[in-house]
Amino acid sequence: MPLCPTQAKGLCTAVIALGSNLGDSFQNIEHALRLLEDPGAFKVSDHSTEIVNVVDTSFLYETSPMYVEDQPSFVNGACIV
Repeated sequence: MPLCPTQAKGLCTAVIALGSNLGDSFQNIEHALRLLEDPGAFKVSDHSTEIVNVVDTSFLYETSPMYVEDQPSFVNGACIV
């Protein structure tokens, strides 16, 4: 069974949640999005041709930590790739 309906074409759509509460959280998320589109960042093999395109991103939201509350606020968002 394919992992996603379009796998036969070599394409797949995924939603990825993003979050950070250390350092410059907004910059960390921006850097993560840039890495997703970098073809050499996550090389699976020497013959890898996987390419990720960030199709859309959500707004970023600052939220208070839950459960372990003695830590900085989080910046959260999501993207479609």
